[in-house]
Amino acid sequence: MVALVATAGTAAADWQLDPSQSALYFASVKSDTIGEIHAFKTISGTMTKDGQVELLIDLASVETSIPIRNSRMKDMLFEVAKFPQARVSAKVDYPRFNQLGAGESLTQALSIDLELHDRRQTLQTEVQAVKLAGDRILVTAVRPILLNTGDFGLTEGVEKLRAIVQLPSISPMVPITINLVFARHTAP
Repeated sequence: MVALVATAGTAAADWQLDPSQSALYFASVKSDTIGEIHAFKTISGTMTKDGQVELLIDLASVETSIPIRNSRMKDMLFEVAKFPQARVSAKVDYPRFNQLGAGESLTQALSIDLELHDRRQTLQTEVQAVKLAGDRILVTAVRPILLNTGDFGLTEGVEKLRAIVQLPSISPMVPITINLVFARHTAP
């Protein structure tokens, strides 16, 4: 989860997220032993020259590989009619990111602010940035980011999902991984 916003304005952004090359995955564990991987298909983001990284996650773009579960997660868990997006922001060491040569990497500990379901929490992670050819940077989480659904007021939604499919449990702890590719923005 590092960074968000298409709405921050392209002109102020030095780097734009390439959504076709980027991914945000999260896992769920039901009945104590059944793990499943899900994703959000629509994310956008920027990194500005002052190191501010922003991501905007379209919660209606959740993809679980099961259409009815997609619908239930949108309606019962994320309540996308009321809370359509999640927003992530972080501050990176921009001079170090910007000076990477092709094939070089750096690792940085980050505090990430996540706004989800009308709540805000700060999560800790560590990311690795690798400079790719063509003025692109790949940013990945060194380890999964752990999100507690209770911290974001999602407990009731998790319980609704559990009850509708008659499961004994759905874990409130959700590991998240990211693979984000930013491309240097060039003004027209």
